Amino acid sequence: MGIAGIDHINIDTDRLDETVAFYTNVLGLESRPKPSGNDGVWLHLGERAIVHVNTVDDDRCSMPTGAFNHVAFTASDIDALTAALAAGSYEHQVSPRPELGITQIFTTDPNGISVELNIPNDS
Repeated sequence: MGIAGIDHINIDTDRLDETVAFYTNVLGLESRPKPSGNDGVWLHLGERAIVHVNTVDDDRCSMPTGAFNHVAFTASDIDALTAALAAGSYEHQVSPRPELGITQIFTTDPNGISVELNIPNDS
């Protein structure tokens, strides 16, 4: 028994368009309607919905998130990612980690959620 990976993250937002743009234009996920039909979208990587986005009426950015610190994704194509972040005017930091065999990019989504992107050095 053990963790096999992240199933999904769930974001409540009053910034649906900005949130979807970040996860689709920068990270390359595909937006699809929620199966429940209520407001929001599911963002897919292939056939798997890994980010669930719910539309809410109020700004939740200032609400405490408990111990939640960030979400991390395995990624590829560092040049395309940094270009997409720059094109969207998203502040980001690139951090080479040769001891781990990766380069990391740190950014923040429109809801204040820290996003870590881990790119293997051989990709």
